[in-house]
Amino acid sequence: MLLRVTGTTCLAAVTLFLACGANGQSSPPLLIRGPSSTFSVPVPGNILAGHLNSDGHSDLVVASAKERSVRVFVNDGRGRFTPAAAQPVRLSFFPAEVTLGDLNGDGKLDLGIADHDSYLIRLFLGDGKGGFAAAETPAVMTSDGRRPHTHGLVFHDVNADRKLDLLAVNSEDDNVSVLLGNGRGGFAPVEGSPFRVGRSPYPLTIEDMDGDAKLDLLTPNVEGGDVSILVGDGRGHFAPSGWSPVNVGDRGYFIATGDFNQDNRPDFVVSHDDSTRISVWLDNGLQGFQRAPTSPLDIGNRGFQVAVVDINQDSRMDLVVASNTCVTVMLGDGRGNFSGAPGSPFSVGKGTWRLAIADFNGDDKPDVASANLESDTVTILFAR
Repeated sequence: MLLRVTGTTCLAAVTLFLACGANGQSSPPLLIRGPSSTFSVPVPGNILAGHLNSDGHSDLVVASAKERSVRVFVNDGRGRFTPAAAQPVRLSFFPAEVTLGDLNGDGKLDLGIADHDSYLIRLFLGDGKGGFAAAETPAVMTSDGRRPHTHGLVFHDVNADRKLDLLAVNSEDDNVSVLLGNGRGGFAPVEGSPFRVGRSPYPLTIEDMDGDAKLDLLTPNVEGGDVSILVGDGRGHFAPSGWSPVNVGDRGYFIATGDFNQDNRPDFVVSHDDSTRISVWLDNGLQGFQRAPTSPLDIGNRGFQVAVVDINQDSRMDLVVASNTCVTVMLGDGRGNFSGAPGSPFSVGKGTWRLAIADFNGDDKPDVASANLESDTVTILFAR
């Protein structure tokens, strides 16, 4: 599935939030650009933050579809990024989903890359200097289906053995593959994998949804108009929960979890394909999930990836959305309601659809990196 970006601009959203400012919003913008805050990447797709060398600063990994490569940009500690000395990871395919994690326990982040139209996941081991080389087992097959279409890739320890496992979303097969890691860079499918979810799932998220200290998984399902919640048994197996699926109305696109109303139960937020709305769903315990009082939220632009983070550091979860030509920030009130942050939306570039969030300039505040696919740029926004 190719990214489709509408011709909508940020103008309507800017007008909306400026109107809010005229009614009393006088605070300075929450996010600002710094020197050298935009740099070039040909057709940037997935973007991830992680410590890729030994200097303790958050670096960036960016997939470039045009170059058929994955590039590494190292951070000088002040949020200024330059290409790593090591060569980019060159590929024979267009990189789609990308994930980071220490696969072999050597304290260095490794890399997994999915081909959009293949079940093969390529594995690369990090050298701790920003470089990557093919792993001893260079690729792993996630499924034996006949319609490969990978739209989600995650390294995560789902069976609590302190070894990273691999989860991949098979969008055309309506399922999720779970492969258990051996701690040396190898993976094998867990019994029962792949696990059935809804129609046309998009990138998954992992969370303990039922409070049993075992990880569960959620997928937004584009064609199903719902969210699948599969509960884990702590050994890598997953089954539909009693709440699943949750009907979210529109075509679910990207999903993220967080406790939005401070009741110690995880809630979730979903963006919707071809829509300017995002919806917030609160966990009601045994009653399942219900829309938050102000949901859905119209952010004025089509929403793509959504991140949950306390971006203004008031101990309440907020939403950061990659939204077509902007980064939109909605501040939470701790009761499940959200409103636009000062200065939001923040213009960054055309085709903004993926985000990475980390402290890039060493001030202990979460900053935002956006991949702007149609502008061939990555933009860094610093939190005030």
